[in-house]
Amino acid sequence: MVTRPHAVEGATLRLHRGHLGSAAVSLDSVVSAAPIHPEAIARLSEPPARLDLGGERVLVTLREPVAYSGAFGRSRRARTLVVSADDPGALCDAVAAR
Repeated sequence: MVTRPHAVEGATLRLHRGHLGSAAVSLDSVVSAAPIHPEAIARLSEPPARLDLGGERVLVTLREPVAYSGAFGRSRRARTLVVSADDPGALCDAVAAR
């Protein structure tokens, strides 16, 4: 997302849904990050946090739930997050490199 890009800052992965939501995730808690087809999201065993706005998506799976903010500042917790990414491979590589 150009207006609020995802970023790896030290040991933290910062994920954004534009200005509508965000999550700060410890890289130590990331189990995996992989591209996911939009139709596969509905088949996940547990509902993910939706920090996506369309386009290509990445599924980030965590060891334990993390707090994320959604629209209107409401905070929730989830162990899986779906985010939009202009370059899913680069996001997955950046997470794997940590």
